[in-house]
Amino acid sequence: MPVTRVEEFAAYDFAVRFKLEVYRLINESRGASKNQKYRAQVEEATSGIEGAMAEGFGRRKPKEFALYLRYSLGSLNESKTRLRDGIHRGYFRERDCQPAFTWAERCKRATTELWRSQERQAGQEEREAKAKKARAKAVEKQRRKEQGKEQGP
Repeated sequence: MPVTRVEEFAAYDFAVRFKLEVYRLINESRGASKNQKYRAQVEEATSGIEGAMAEGFGRRKPKEFALYLRYSLGSLNESKTRLRDGIHRGYFRERDCQPAFTWAERCKRATTELWRSQERQAGQEEREAKAKKARAKAVEKQRRKEQGKEQGP
C-alpha cells in the first residue's frame, strides 16, 4: 500500500520526536532559553528536518523528494552540532542530551534509507522515460518510412 501522508514515514516520526526532545531541553535550560539567538538557531535547524521532508514529499516526485531528504539530513547535522554547542556552553549536560542524540541517530538512519529508496525510484522512472521516448522515436521513424513508400518515386 503506497504512503499517502509524510507522517507515515518512520523518518518523519523520528524527526518530530528529536525536535520535541530538543525543545524540552531548551525549555528546561535557563541559559538556552534566555539566549534568544542560540534558541532561534537551534529551533530553526531542528524544525527544518521535518519541514524539508514534508515539502519534498508534497512535490510527489521521487527525485525532488530525495533532494529534500538530503536537506533534512543537513538540518539534522546542524541541529546535532548546535546541541553539542549547547553542552559546551554549559546549557545542557551531555547525559541529559542522550535521548535527543538517540532520536537523531534513528532519524539519520531512517532518512538515509528513505533517501536511497527515492533515489532508486527516481532512477527507475528516468530509465522508463528514456525507453518510452526511444520507442516513440522508433515508431515515428517507421511511420515516416512507410509514408515515403506510399508516396512513391
